[in-house]
Amino acid sequence: MCHWRSLIRHYQHPICAALILVKPGDFPELRIKAYAGRVLVAFLQQKLAQLIGEQENPTEVMLLVHGTLSAICQWLHLVESAQRYLSDDEANNIWDTSLVFLAAYCSMFVLILPLSPSK
Repeated sequence: MCHWRSLIRHYQHPICAALILVKPGDFPELRIKAYAGRVLVAFLQQKLAQLIGEQENPTEVMLLVHGTLSAICQWLHLVESAQRYLSDDEANNIWDTSLVFLAAYCSMFVLILPLSPSK
């Protein structure tokens, strides 16, 4: 059984404004540990799915962001659950999922960039 003190070194401080880095003229950057980032992405994907389900006509931006978050969640799941040495099927599935994520991310960028001309 794992003692709680052994978990201290893996602790992520609560997400707050102090963890957001804003460089002048650039997008804000959230500085958190990898696992906390993974959990945050999964949380945002689930909450956005819930919000889309509650709306009669979700916006194109909401649908595209949800698709992008879903793709990165799927990719992270495939990478985390894979064995050390990938089979051809595992490697191809990870590769295909990464292409889906990149396509969704690029589409999201093209759609959202005109909405934010200052960036």
